[in-house]
Amino acid sequence: MYAEFLGEAAGPLGRPGLARLAGDYRRLAAAWTALAEAAVAVHPDDSADPRPLDATALPALLADLHRRVLDLAEAEEASATALREELE
Repeated sequence: MYAEFLGEAAGPLGRPGLARLAGDYRRLAAAWTALAEAAVAVHPDDSADPRPLDATALPALLADLHRRVLDLAEAEEASATALREELE
């Protein structure tokens, strides 16, 4: 939703940089969705085809999820900084 807002605001405000940032936020939203789907795959209780939890693979999966969260947090910060600079 935030990406849509930025994209729509770019024209009336005469700030094309907002449209570029909207693309960044769309990519971030997709990455967060992929992360959530990966986390659910760890133990899909609500799945029609539940897979057993592989305890030997769990540490590597959790490490991967942790890395992805940190990467996304860094990308979020970079996008927020770029937005702040665009609006100054």
